[in-house]
Amino acid sequence: MTKPIPFLALLVAVLTLSGTLAAPTERDTFITLGTHGGPVPEAKRSEPANALVVDRAVYLVDAGDGAADQLAKAGLSLQALRAVFISHLHFDHTGGLLQFSAYANKPERRAN
Repeated sequence: MTKPIPFLALLVAVLTLSGTLAAPTERDTFITLGTHGGPVPEAKRSEPANALVVDRAVYLVDAGDGAADQLAKAGLSLQALRAVFISHLHFDHTGGLLQFSAYANKPERRAN
């Protein structure tokens, strides 16, 4: 039986092989956007979402409900978003995907 590769290790491997991930700079960071799990809304926490910022490009890891709002609150631009990675297919990790697909079709988003 094979063991699954841990998700973040796989993400780092993909970014490294694509040439996107080099030595970290002071601009590179990992931002926790949402840490609340489950379907019941909570006033002070959003559903799972994390932003990996590498050389000003934003990679979203999970897209729980409200992830786009949390990106804006963190001061991250949707134009800088390069990819969305989903750790697993539970609704609290995917509930915000539809909002990102709507933004992807905006003319100002396609220009970048």
